[in-house]
Amino acid sequence: MPSAQYLDMPCSFKHRDTTCVTLPIYVMQFLIFITFAESNILHRWLSAPCQNYYRRKVVDEDRVRLPMITTREDFHVLGRGNAITPPHWAQEVIVSHTYQFVYVPVRKVLSSTMRNLLRSAFNVSWTACGKSNCTFLTPYEDRCTTLCLSREVIQNYFFFTFVRHPVSRFPSSMKQSALMAGLNINYSDPDAHEITANLTRDTLRRMRHFLPFDHHLETQVFSISSPTSLGAFLEYRIPLDFIGRLETLNKDVGKLQMMLEAHCGKPLPVNLTKFVARNRTNEGGIKTKTYRQHMDADTIKMIRSLYQHDMVCFDYS
Repeated sequence: MPSAQYLDMPCSFKHRDTTCVTLPIYVMQFLIFITFAESNILHRWLSAPCQNYYRRKVVDEDRVRLPMITTREDFHVLGRGNAITPPHWAQEVIVSHTYQFVYVPVRKVLSSTMRNLLRSAFNVSWTACGKSNCTFLTPYEDRCTTLCLSREVIQNYFFFTFVRHPVSRFPSSMKQSALMAGLNINYSDPDAHEITANLTRDTLRRMRHFLPFDHHLETQVFSISSPTSLGAFLEYRIPLDFIGRLETLNKDVGKLQMMLEAHCGKPLPVNLTKFVARNRTNEGGIKTKTYRQHMDADTIKMIRSLYQHDMVCFDYS
C-alpha cells in the first residue's frame, strides 16, 4: 500500500508556543470538500460575476497578490476611502498568532459578538497586531488594519469573516449610523417614526448619488476586499479562507471551528457554537424595529439595488 502524502501546516513566525502538525493531504482535501459541498459562498466570492462585477480584471492566483475588487465605493469622486464617514481605506482585523488566524469584521454582522469571543477566549483584539505605523488610512489610530499584516501572515494564516443579507442588515446599520451622527432619537416617541423615515430616505438618496455615508452602511464586498501593504498603490487585497453567513450561523460556526483546529492542529480553547449562542448581541430591539417598519417595497427595491454586488458575491436572492 503506498504511503500517504502529507501537507505541512504553516507554523507561527513569531511565537514559539505554536504547535503545528503535518496532516495527510487526503484529510485536508476532505475538509475542503465538505466545506464546498455544504456552502458555495467562498466559491461564489471567487467567481467571475463577483470579482468582475463592475470592471473586468485578470485574476491572479498568488495568495499575496490578489487584485483589488472594484466596489460601489470606488466610484466616489475622491476614491473608495472617501465614500464613507469617517473616511478609511483599510478594514480592521483581529489576529491570533498562537492559532494563526485573522478575523475580518464586517460591520453589523456578528462583529461585536466575535470581538467579545476573541478577547475573552483568545486574548486578542484589534488594538494589537505588531506594528505601530500601519493605521494611517483609518480614522481609528489604535486599531489594527489589513495594512498591518506581514507577507508571512497573509501567506500562511487562516482568514475568515461573516456576511449577512443586505436587506436584513440595513435597519441595524441605519440605527448605528444615527448613533454615530449623534442623533438623540427617542424611539418610543411617536415622532420617531417620521424622523427615522426621513433619515432612511435621505441616506438612500446620498448613497444613490455617491455622497458620503456612515461606514456601518458600507457594502460587505468593500469590507472584505480590504487592501494589504504589499503593493505600492494598495492594489492587492487580503485572501479569505472561510465566509460564513448569519442566516446559517450555527452550522457555519461549527464548520469554522473544525477548519481552524485543522489549520493549526490543536483544539481551540472554547466551543465557538456555544459561546456565540450564549453571547450573541440581540438586534431585535425597538431601535432596529423602528427602521424596519419603513422598509416598504420601494425601499427594499432600492436597498437591493444599492447592495446588488453583495447579493451576487454572497449568493443572496
